[in-house]
Amino acid sequence: MCTFTGATAADIKDVACRQTGAQAHAIAAERDQGKSLEEAIAIVRKAGAKVNANANVAAHVGDASDEKPIREMAVLLFRQFRQMSPDDAAFEFYMDCLDNV
Repeated sequence: MCTFTGATAADIKDVACRQTGAQAHAIAAERDQGKSLEEAIAIVRKAGAKVNANANVAAHVGDASDEKPIREMAVLLFRQFRQMSPDDAAFEFYMDCLDNV
């Protein structure tokens, strides 16, 4: 079980941004496999619900299945960044999160 005892704000921010990067990777991978926008969102939200099962993580980094940020990310990856690879998506969204959180 993951624990945040003694974690700094920077540590928690990093975990939250890594989660964002992982979600971006998953969305881009689903897109590349031919899934629709709605299918990709549903898959990533379902995976986020599993992350939320660890209440300690969810309490510190937020709801991993929250539809609004996942939908915003998916729309960008399906429409504007269609050619972005899953690995590039993970990196770009991780870095953007670090800049903005």
